[in-house]
Amino acid sequence: MPMTIARLLLSAVATIGVAACATAPVDISAALADPHRPAVEVGRDANREPAGLIRFAGIRPGMKVVDLLPGAPGAAYFTRIFSGVVGPQGKVYAYYGTRYDERLRASGIDPDNQGVQLAGFGNVVALHSSLNEFRTPE
Repeated sequence: MPMTIARLLLSAVATIGVAACATAPVDISAALADPHRPAVEVGRDANREPAGLIRFAGIRPGMKVVDLLPGAPGAAYFTRIFSGVVGPQGKVYAYYGTRYDERLRASGIDPDNQGVQLAGFGNVVALHSSLNEFRTPE
């Protein structure tokens, strides 16, 4: 249920943000065009409207941002985009909660290694803890 609410909120924010902008600024466009983004993610851009969400949220180069629950291992759709937007002077924390650890283990996935697919993104740090223990290192 909480994930459904989070997705609805994210969808609403993206929709509002899209209405506020017709074109993406250069830094957002470059992040969206990053050749390291998987093709399946690029294909989701039309429905998810990431440029609108980023503009609405005010994410800019040099910022520190958190992608709260970036998805199952291999996902992290917004984490990769945020990485390109904040650039090398910024930081993206990909926060993976412990709520789904047992389900991941049952699927043969080590919950402590979530975010391993983001190793090539030098400004991304994967965090894994319970929500009430969530803290960024800085």
